[in-house]
Amino acid sequence: MRSRTLLAGCLAVALTVTLTGTAAAGRPTGPAAGTKLAAAPDVVPDLAVRGSTPERRAAWESLGPARQQQVRDLFKARVAPAVRAAAEDAEPAPRSARDLLAGKVTDPAGGTLHTAGGTPAATRGVTGFDDDADGLPDAVENGVADAFTPEYHVSAGELPGTGFGILANGTPQQTVVPLPPIPPVSKFRVQPLGFASGYGFLRLDYLTLWNRDDGLETNCVSTTILDLIGIPAGDVVRALTGHPEEQERSAVLVAAPAPAGVYNTDPNAYLALDFFTTAHEGVLFFDQSMFIAPDAPVPANNHVLLGAARSKHGTYSFNPEGYPIFQPAVIDTAYATIELLYITGVIDYITYLALLFLADDLFFGCVVEHFQEQGGFYAASRTNVGEPGRPINASGFIEDPKIRNKLTTPLWIL
Repeated sequence: MRSRTLLAGCLAVALTVTLTGTAAAGRPTGPAAGTKLAAAPDVVPDLAVRGSTPERRAAWESLGPARQQQVRDLFKARVAPAVRAAAEDAEPAPRSARDLLAGKVTDPAGGTLHTAGGTPAATRGVTGFDDDADGLPDAVENGVADAFTPEYHVSAGELPGTGFGILANGTPQQTVVPLPPIPPVSKFRVQPLGFASGYGFLRLDYLTLWNRDDGLETNCVSTTILDLIGIPAGDVVRALTGHPEEQERSAVLVAAPAPAGVYNTDPNAYLALDFFTTAHEGVLFFDQSMFIAPDAPVPANNHVLLGAARSKHGTYSFNPEGYPIFQPAVIDTAYATIELLYITGVIDYITYLALLFLADDLFFGCVVEHFQEQGGFYAASRTNVGEPGRPINASGFIEDPKIRNKLTTPLWIL
């Protein structure tokens, strides 16, 4: 099966940095003072216009219903195949942990992650020496996971009843006790990756498992997604409509000196080298998985700020309000194809403007994320789930294929 979980580095993201010193330990009880998500990167191609233009809208509205349908059919026949090819070509490999340690891989825009200092209270209710049998003591896993646990910015405006929950200890994932969206609930996995260059590398997975996805909030003026792009119905249902039980996540690559080939047991010795976020993971056209490497390694007890989009709950390292859900390569290809049709004489000027209006509406008005900032929170409950094949702490739900696949797909290799 072709994987689309790793659209790493294909999108240049400009992120603001705020690194503060370690504060006194203690679990925040409300929004973190003064923290807000950074602005989203600009992914609008030169030809695109948010909200379109009066000229483009007038061209579209000047066409009768029959002619409008012809323009839709033209989009579907000439633009859709090109954007599908662009989406299918987006398959980068996992990142090299060695290169990240050596500083050879950085954020394409030269920015760094927007983080907040401080240490939340320690993970509770987790016991045992090495219950998941991965060679790393549970106490060390818990300490490292706490040292880098994200500060979650959950959007305001969720529907009543939508949130996190207490999950059944088994498969499939099933919420047995619903919980509100704030404070968030986090399940984490710490995976030893091995040793290189005198360092021991760990992969930290942070799962945010919602009780439901309420579907995409759309406001399409001129068309529907299925009409224009011809997306398979199954993918539309998965990517854009609501469903019970949802799996979102982020991940961090950390490393600490290990000259003797033994993992460092001091959580404060670890440095974050790379961050991974994802939304609409594994779905053609919509996968927004991103890797972001900071300019310099991030010390323990600094925490990346992550935003959870309203209703769909995709995870971003910036404020996703109005952010296009279609992949940047798909959007760029659509506008380039429309321009090519015009400059080669295939379409006239009015049709050109109408097609541009369709693209503006589809990519920047209809299929976008929504988010309302209400401050940041550490997860009130953080549970070590262990490893696939060896879940711990009543975390049998990680054997659900939707979760297991996330934990077993490589993100970083040595």
